[in-house]
Amino acid sequence: FLLERAMANVLVVTRIVGVVTSLLLAAIAAWSLFQTFTGNFRFFEFILSIYMGAFAVLGICAEVQCKFIFKPFAFLSRLRGRGFFYFFIGSLSASFGPDQIFQ
Repeated sequence: FLLERAMANVLVVTRIVGVVTSLLLAAIAAWSLFQTFTGNFRFFEFILSIYMGAFAVLGICAEVQCKFIFKPFAFLSRLRGRGFFYFFIGSLSASFGPDQIFQ
């Protein structure tokens, strides 16, 4: 009984962390888009911030269990698939670096 309850708590915590992480990623993508249009236009950063925003929305939908997301993206219905997805998003967003985000 205790193990089941502990696993349920872990799943709740991972969902909360996933939503918060995706919201932060969406904020970084929005800030990057704002920076792209107010300063020097960099095509790579523009495309990357659009992808990051789209992936952030996809991550939020996966964590709040939107049923329409799991049909085309079935890997998001499992913890391992979401883990690899977040690893991909993290490696993609690491290409920004702090010097490009906080200019």
